[in-house]
Parts: sequence; C-alpha cells; structure tokens
Amino acid sequence: MVYDAVIVGSGASGGWVAKELTERGMRVLMLEAGPPRLPTRDFTEHVWPYQVKYRGFGNRQALLELQPIQRLCYACDEFSHQFFVDDHENPYTFPADKPFMWVRGRQVGGKTFCWARESYRYSDYEFRAASRDGYGEDWPLSYKDLAPYYDKVEAFIGVSGSREGLEQMPDGQFLPPMNLSCGGRLAREVIGKKFGWVVMPDRVANLTVEHRGRPACHYCNECQRGCYTASYFNSPSVTLPAAARTGRLTLVSDAVVSHVLMNAHGKAEGVYFVERTTHAHREARANVVVLAASALESTRILLNSRSSRFPAGLGNSSGQLGHYLMDHFTLEGAGGFLPQFKSSQREPRGTPCGFLIPKYVNTGKFVNKNFLRGYRFDGDGSQELYGHAFGLAGFGPDWRRKVRTEIP
Repeated sequence: MVYDAVIVGSGASGGWVAKELTERGMRVLMLEAGPPRLPTRDFTEHVWPYQVKYRGFGNRQALLELQPIQRLCYACDEFSHQFFVDDHENPYTFPADKPFMWVRGRQVGGKTFCWARESYRYSDYEFRAASRDGYGEDWPLSYKDLAPYYDKVEAFIGVSGSREGLEQMPDGQFLPPMNLSCGGRLAREVIGKKFGWVVMPDRVANLTVEHRGRPACHYCNECQRGCYTASYFNSPSVTLPAAARTGRLTLVSDAVVSHVLMNAHGKAEGVYFVERTTHAHREARANVVVLAASALESTRILLNSRSSRFPAGLGNSSGQLGHYLMDHFTLEGAGGFLPQFKSSQREPRGTPCGFLIPKYVNTGKFVNKNFLRGYRFDGDGSQELYGHAFGLAGFGPDWRRKVRTEIP
C-alpha cells in the first residue's frame, strides 16, 4: 500500500503533523521506534514511595547498568525510568573530551510524557538576533509570521500563563495562570524592587480549567511520571487521538527507521525500517515523507540516506548536516530556606510549575556588551513538608512529633 504520507516519530512534532494531515483527508502511516505506553502499567504519578520496591530511591545498581546516561536526568528514577531508553540497547559514542548526555524517550509519545511542559514564544529578539549583535544569521521568518501558529497550538493543547506585555516574551492564548507560592510571591516582590524584573508563574502546558474535554490539573505535581487525566499535553492524549478519530491514521510502534527510500529521480518515496522486537526488515511507501524523529535521530536518518545522487546523505550537499545542533545543557542553580515562612501546616495547593524571570540582558535598557544575547531564570518557592525527616535522629512517637513540628 502507498500512503499519502509517512511520519517518522510520534512525539510533539509527529503528533501535530499526523493531526493536521489526517484532518485534511490524507491517509497517514506513523512509524515509532519504541513501544506504546499503557497508563495502567506505566503511569505512576499517584504511586507512593512505600508502594515501590526501593521506596522511590530506585534500584541504583540497575539504573547504573541499564541507564547510566538516562539516570542523569532528574526525571529518570524508580517511578519513571520506563519513559527513558535502555542505554545498552541504544548505544552511542562521543569524543572523550566532548561528552554528550543524550536523553531519549523511544516510545509512542516520545518525550512528551516527561517534558517540563514549559511553553514559551520566541520573539524577534531571537528571530532577528543577528541584526542586533552581528553574530550568525537571522531566521528566515519573524515573530509576526509565526504568531498565528503559536495561537493555533496554544488554543488546542492548553497553555496556562499570565499576560505581562513583555516584548521579549510575547503573551499567548493563555488559560488562567497558576498561583505563585508564598516563596514565589516574595521573590516577585524582592526581585521586582531590586532589579525591575517581572517574576511570573511559569507558562506551562498544564490545564488550569477544563479544556476540550480534558479536566483541569489536580496538582499532584508528579508530571514526569505520566498523567491519568491527560491534564498536560502529550501527543498520545491530545494530538494522536485527534488524528485517530479521522480514521485515516495507521500507527506502527517498535519500527526503527534506517533511511529514506529514493526513486530514480531523486525523490523520496518511503522509508526503510527494522522491527525492533523481531529484527525483520520492512519498507513503507508514501508520496510524502516527514521526519519528526527528534533533531538527532532525524539527522541520523538523513545521513544514512545515501545514494549516487546524494553520496553524503540526503539534504547534505553543503556538508553541514549534523553540525550546529542545539540541545538542552546542564544547568546551574542555588537554593536556600526562607525562615519567615516556617510552618508545620501545608499550603492548600502546590503547583506543577514554579516561577519564571524572562530574558532581560540585551533587551531594552539592559545592555551588556560583554555578553552575547541572553538567558532566563526559572525558580520555585516550594514547601518541604517531610524531606527534613531524613536528617532527624530518633524513632517512635517522639520522632514523629519532631517531623511534624520541627520544620527547618
């Protein structure tokens, strides 16, 4: 069978392409390298530490052996390691002097199960950055060009946030924002007075009200473990069901794509893939090929797609394919206690987001000629209700009383 389109990857990008194409009448085949995830088996956001074998600390030896890279991500632990690849099954190499931490989620939905849900709009400070500082090249589009698409995505998936009117971080089609915690409100007051910066609730793809049949977030604050109620965006709960309702989506999981198939005229006509569990080799034919397998995996497929016409890989006539890729990098941070909020009473509602300070350096009057472009700050003012218990000596009723009353 020849499909109208084949999409490689079922995560954030692949899910959107499937929704858009099927709703326009196209017959779509989606190939995903990993298996499906079942809420009843794989979601653990309501599981308590005493319900798991290692009380939430995880089988450290197993994580070291099977997921030595993946475990470096904060979200890969005893509760949620199933959303990350087995590093031995999916090896990669890097130069000894240039280590690279490649965090991957090979499954139906990709990393949309365990992403941080932060949903920001780029501004012309990004799209036209080269015109400001002379470094690199401007994007071939502007914020005005992209704004209608931001509107469309936010209106469909649901993004909560506050409207601040900042040029460097444009407002969107927001659901009501989450509340700042007591610590967050203090940060907003102090930082606003000292630096003139806005401290706002983070802009996240968590629902604060019912939206398109999905219930509002219930604030269990364990989003990286899955979500039974689909109250944050992931493609298996939002975009893929929309595509499936058309009756024109065929999804094949555990299908690892090797390369793009090309015809005699140098046009893509499908993909070649290997079944992960059986190692059987297959071909899928389509009039349109969409690679949405993440930046690195899509690049791998293009580099593998060599032919007499494209000896260095498909789309690589410049030799630049695979260069200048950008990924997340490790972060630096700091923390401390706010003694003025010392209390043994829990705040009525926590939130699955912290606060956000948008980019200010090299915007408006905040110019630093010794620093190129800018950065943002993420923070949180959360309550630690029982974490201090690990440092308290004793046992029995007296120890439990200390846990309840001796809040640091």
